[in-house]
Amino acid sequence: MVPLGRVLELKKAGRSREEILSKLKEEGFNPMEINDAMNQSRIKEAVSEEENPTRGMVPSIMGMRSENDESAEEETYTPSSAPSPTGDYSNYTSQENSMMSGYEGEDEYYPEEYSEQYAQGGAGGYSMSSETMIEVAEQVFSEKIKRIEEDLKSLKEFKAVYSPMISDLNERVKRMEKSFDKMQIAILDRVGSFGRNIDAVKKEIEMVEDSFEKMNKGKK
Repeated sequence: MVPLGRVLELKKAGRSREEILSKLKEEGFNPMEINDAMNQSRIKEAVSEEENPTRGMVPSIMGMRSENDESAEEETYTPSSAPSPTGDYSNYTSQENSMMSGYEGEDEYYPEEYSEQYAQGGAGGYSMSSETMIEVAEQVFSEKIKRIEEDLKSLKEFKAVYSPMISDLNERVKRMEKSFDKMQIAILDRVGSFGRNIDAVKKEIEMVEDSFEKMNKGKK
């Protein structure tokens, strides 16, 4: 798993996205781990960017309230030529109501602005995440294509080297088949001639037997 701090460290160093991907790949991390770490870093950056405006809003609201309080105090305690307790109390009450209505308007406005910023930041984070996933998938696909091309190249080299040897072996096998055919024909001829010789010998033996029989009959 790629450490999130490592990705943030490379980003703080001013490295581009391509440099970070190549650096983490050189360090032995697989594309899926790199993709997860990049997504986490972008989500963290988006959250930190969203938190900073809200933190800045709180001091501004407090400053506005303190200024309003000071102005209210100045207006409340400003001496008049003919002070009236009833008039001072009514003025203070009206000022307090106007201040409270202003605070309520601010409280209603800032959450809406924050929600809009959060929605925009979330949508941007998802779009960046999908782009990163597409790039990682393209890298994996290109690596597989390179491996297939290397295998095809090695297969072509094997074919170029061993094709002459295979053709030579085929020629030798064909010559051996022809030799076997000739040997078979010669053997059959020999067997046939041997059979013919046997027939001739049998005829000669029969002729000799006939001559002996005739000689025996003549003696009798």
